[in-house]
Amino acid sequence: MIQTYTLGEHAVVVQLGWGISIDVHERVMAYTRAVEAAHFSWVLELVPAYNSVTVYYSITTLSAVVKKGSIAAWVSNTLTQLKVDFNATSYTNQQTIEIPACYDPLFGADLGFLSEQLKLSIDKIIEIHSNRIYKVYMLGFLPGFPYMGSVDESIQYPRKKNPSQQIAAGSIGIAGAQTGIYPLLSPGGWQIIGRTPLTIFNVEKEQPSLLSPGNQVKFIPITLERFYEIEKEKML
Repeated sequence: MIQTYTLGEHAVVVQLGWGISIDVHERVMAYTRAVEAAHFSWVLELVPAYNSVTVYYSITTLSAVVKKGSIAAWVSNTLTQLKVDFNATSYTNQQTIEIPACYDPLFGADLGFLSEQLKLSIDKIIEIHSNRIYKVYMLGFLPGFPYMGSVDESIQYPRKKNPSQQIAAGSIGIAGAQTGIYPLLSPGGWQIIGRTPLTIFNVEKEQPSLLSPGNQVKFIPITLERFYEIEKEKML
């Protein structure tokens, strides 16, 4: 069942399920594609998340359409009446993107801590993390920051109680069942286990974010030497 609620004066959130699961996210992406296919002139932006889609709309455009009642109520009603085939397959972008990941201690600042807490060797943590294919559920927190899951239960660990003040761009972290990549230098509370030399977000590109909701990600372990080689190749 589709539920909606308003988010400020310019957006409506369409709730399509609860929790974090591939099945619910398939519903999210199916709904997102349906709104895109409808070509509503008043839709400004769609933001898919784990179990919902936020629809940002133009009040200026809708003022000429909605003559009576609340604009938000009109939008909510329109969105709940939208025809969506949730049984169809391949709604999401199933492309698997390989992300080179250097788990060297120089970049994996919290690997030692996690090794002690999880009672696993650093090599085992790296093996477990890099052996899984992750689903990109949503982007948020920072431009292009991918929230991905799910991390194997054996290496799940909560966010830090005291966030780090500076986490380098490209840093790969774990927070509970999620893994993610910091696209920019910023504070953050995830447990940092490595870094990728790839640029995750580039505002100068037509498509700034390397990753999009629905993508699949496979981390490919690389050496420190290879990390610097890839960084140099980006400059050529």
